[in-house]
Amino acid sequence: LSQKMVENILSVRRNFRRRLFFVWAGLIFFIAYLIVVGAGYFVFYTRFFKIEKFEFSGFQKTDAVSIKHFLILKQIKNSSWRRYLTSDNFLFWFGFKPDNIELPSYLSSFKISSDFLERKVSIEASERQPFGIWCSSEPQANSSQPPASSLQLPVDSCFWFDEAGALFAVAPSAEGLLIPLIFDNNIRPERLSPEIFSIFWRLYNLENIKIVKFFVKDENLKEFEAEIVNGPKLYLSLKWDNSDLEAILEKLSQEVKFQNLEYIDLRVPGRFYYK
Repeated sequence: LSQKMVENILSVRRNFRRRLFFVWAGLIFFIAYLIVVGAGYFVFYTRFFKIEKFEFSGFQKTDAVSIKHFLILKQIKNSSWRRYLTSDNFLFWFGFKPDNIELPSYLSSFKISSDFLERKVSIEASERQPFGIWCSSEPQANSSQPPASSLQLPVDSCFWFDEAGALFAVAPSAEGLLIPLIFDNNIRPERLSPEIFSIFWRLYNLENIKIVKFFVKDENLKEFEAEIVNGPKLYLSLKWDNSDLEAILEKLSQEVKFQNLEYIDLRVPGRFYYK
């Protein structure tokens, strides 16, 4: 064969291989496209991943639907890819981590579980239960009103707190012996400080002494006051160890009548004064 014929044969083979490569590449791309489109249709439009039922438990005072919407918004904010899915798709709730969600103040915890076979997602919550009332300042008597309705507080100055000391909801101003009250001169915290809540809990649980009203003074001075029912005021300092508090009060209650005292001062380490 002549040199020219050989070159023509080689050129034809190169063109054939090039065309064959593009045919296979186009075929592979087309198949991949069909797979992607089919997978997308399968995920987004078929009922295979569709949730048939949302089940809520533990919601007594809270609107469960509003919590569901709250979780949906938080999910989208934390994982932007979820915005392309609807909330009734199982994949939307895939990899959900409750620890990454800042809960509303009135919930102490919640968990989410899913059952693919039953097409169900369960949302279980624990609501905070009111235990006592925290108020931003001590109510002042209004002399123009009769005694029965003389205690007035600014709007939203009182909040419920639970047994863990977390403030979570606006509360009415209250008086009486049924609900423990804490009046605080400082900025409202999200949760009562451990040292304040510890001394509150110990005083509230005294066996033979009834205390339901507590006062937190300037937090820099670390002074704490309590009012014994039908008895004197207690003055305490959070700077010192109050481990013998219960023993002192129990002993003192046996020696003197509390209703005859004006105050008991326990702010000096190792000593106590009363009048």
